[in-house]
Amino acid sequence: MILLGLTKIGVVCALINENLRMDPLIHSIGSAKVKAVIFDAELEQAICDVYQTLKEKKLLFYCHGELRNTSIPAASLRDKMSKYRSDCAIAKHDGNFSDVACYIYTSGTTGLPKAAIIRQARFVLAAMMIKTVLKLKSHDITYNALPLYHTVGALFGVGSCFVCGQTVVIRRKFSASKFWDECLKYNCTVKFIVSQCD
Repeated sequence: MILLGLTKIGVVCALINENLRMDPLIHSIGSAKVKAVIFDAELEQAICDVYQTLKEKKLLFYCHGELRNTSIPAASLRDKMSKYRSDCAIAKHDGNFSDVACYIYTSGTTGLPKAAIIRQARFVLAAMMIKTVLKLKSHDITYNALPLYHTVGALFGVGSCFVCGQTVVIRRKFSASKFWDECLKYNCTVKFIVSQCD
């Protein structure tokens, strides 16, 4: 939802692999020339490890969740969001299909991760392709166990719900032992899983 909200107002997001640490993480943040870093409290140690290097870039830090370490001057994303009125949430950004929607990084297996530019047109095309190939309908429920920093997880797994109005069940991490139980629990009709996505 953060990605979609920021994209709606014209902010380009860099979706960074949550498993990156130290130099690859610093490189990914630096190569996108970001102005702010939004991270989950679970990744606090990874941000803490690179904070001294990132500090010179004068970035803003926002944390989703509660920080244990106060050495990172991160604002609470929840507190910031609660201060804005819902009746002011009208986007004034006039975007088009050639605008950059986000950056999605390569896995970095042959060096440091490289950012792939995902334009609005590609995001919509990927979502439309999945809708067409899988013949998705608004009553379908997709089970998405792929990371949302991953092209398939974000563009195909979530993007398709915007073009056909379907529901998406997002699983933080794939679990073979819970897979069928959760598919039955949520009445899933479509599944996005792979054995290895890093």
